[in-house]
Amino acid sequence: MVLQQETYLKDGTTIVIKFTNPVNIDILDKFRADLITYLKTKLQNGKISLEIEMIEEESKRKMYTNSDKFNYLAEKNPIVKQLRERLGLDPDF
Repeated sequence: MVLQQETYLKDGTTIVIKFTNPVNIDILDKFRADLITYLKTKLQNGKISLEIEMIEEESKRKMYTNSDKFNYLAEKNPIVKQLRERLGLDPDF
Protein backbone atom coordinates (compact mmCIF):
# COMPACT_ATOMS: atom_id res chain seq x y z
CA MET A 1 0.00 0.00 0.00
CA VAL A 2 2.86 2.37 0.78
CA LEU A 3 4.45 1.92 -2.63
CA GLN A 4 1.17 2.59 -4.44
CA GLN A 5 1.13 6.24 -3.35
CA GLU A 6 1.45 9.01 -5.91
CA THR A 7 5.06 9.68 -6.86
CA TYR A 8 6.91 12.08 -9.10
CA LEU A 9 10.47 12.84 -10.13
CA LYS A 10 11.63 16.12 -8.57
CA ASP A 11 14.85 16.39 -10.48
CA GLY A 12 16.89 13.80 -12.30
CA THR A 13 17.72 11.86 -9.15
CA THR A 14 15.11 12.62 -6.47
CA ILE A 15 11.94 10.54 -6.22
CA VAL A 16 9.18 12.14 -4.14
CA ILE A 17 6.39 10.06 -2.61
CA LYS A 18 3.22 11.88 -1.53
CA PHE A 19 1.53 10.71 1.66
CA THR A 20 -1.75 11.71 3.27
CA ASN A 21 -1.30 9.57 6.37
CA PRO A 22 1.72 9.83 8.71
CA VAL A 23 1.39 6.14 9.60
CA ASN A 24 2.47 5.24 6.07
CA ILE A 25 5.66 7.26 6.57
CA ASP A 26 6.55 5.09 9.57
CA ILE A 27 5.94 1.97 7.50
CA LEU A 28 8.14 3.28 4.68
CA ASP A 29 10.94 4.14 7.11
CA LYS A 30 11.21 0.45 8.04
CA PHE A 31 12.30 -0.56 4.53
CA ARG A 32 13.50 2.77 3.13
CA ALA A 33 17.17 1.79 3.03
CA ASP A 34 16.37 -1.45 1.19
CA LEU A 35 14.18 0.42 -1.31
CA ILE A 36 16.87 3.00 -2.08
CA THR A 37 19.49 0.27 -2.48
CA TYR A 38 17.20 -1.63 -4.84
CA LEU A 39 16.47 1.47 -6.93
CA LYS A 40 20.14 2.42 -7.16
CA THR A 41 21.05 -1.10 -8.31
CA LYS A 42 18.13 -1.57 -10.69
CA LEU A 43 18.45 1.88 -12.31
CA GLN A 44 22.25 1.84 -12.17
CA ASN A 45 22.34 5.30 -10.64
CA GLY A 46 24.11 5.85 -7.32
CA LYS A 47 22.74 9.37 -6.88
CA ILE A 48 19.09 8.42 -6.42
CA SER A 49 17.42 9.79 -3.30
CA LEU A 50 13.96 9.48 -1.82
CA GLU A 51 11.89 12.30 -0.34
CA ILE A 52 8.53 12.30 1.38
CA GLU A 53 5.89 14.96 0.86
CA MET A 54 2.98 15.24 3.26
CA ILE A 55 -0.24 16.48 1.67
CA GLU A 56 -3.54 17.21 3.31
CA GLU A 57 -6.50 15.35 1.99
CA GLU A 58 -9.55 17.55 1.67
CA SER A 59 -12.40 16.31 3.77
CA LYS A 60 -15.44 15.31 1.83
CA ARG A 61 -18.89 16.19 2.98
CA LYS A 62 -20.92 13.15 4.01
CA MET A 63 -24.44 13.03 2.66
CA TYR A 64 -26.71 10.89 4.78
CA THR A 65 -30.22 12.22 4.29
CA ASN A 66 -32.19 12.76 1.12
CA SER A 67 -32.19 16.51 1.82
CA ASP A 68 -28.39 16.53 1.97
CA LYS A 69 -28.20 14.69 -1.32
CA PHE A 70 -30.73 17.01 -2.94
CA ASN A 71 -28.94 20.16 -1.71
CA TYR A 72 -25.64 18.84 -3.05
CA LEU A 73 -27.17 18.22 -6.47
CA ALA A 74 -28.92 21.61 -6.39
CA GLU A 75 -25.57 23.33 -5.75
CA LYS A 76 -24.05 21.61 -8.76
CA ASN A 77 -27.06 22.21 -11.00
CA PRO A 78 -29.54 24.95 -9.96
CA ILE A 79 -32.17 23.74 -12.45
CA VAL A 80 -32.85 20.81 -10.10
CA LYS A 81 -34.31 23.23 -7.55
CA GLN A 82 -36.64 24.72 -10.17
CA LEU A 83 -37.71 21.24 -11.24
CA ARG A 84 -38.56 20.32 -7.64
CA GLU A 85 -40.67 23.46 -7.24
CA ARG A 86 -42.53 22.97 -10.55
CA LEU A 87 -43.34 19.33 -9.80
CA GLY A 88 -44.07 19.96 -6.13
CA LEU A 89 -41.68 17.27 -4.94
CA ASP A 90 -40.34 16.80 -1.42
CA PRO A 91 -36.83 15.29 -1.20
CA ASP A 92 -37.51 13.95 2.31
CA PHE A 93 -40.38 11.76 1.18
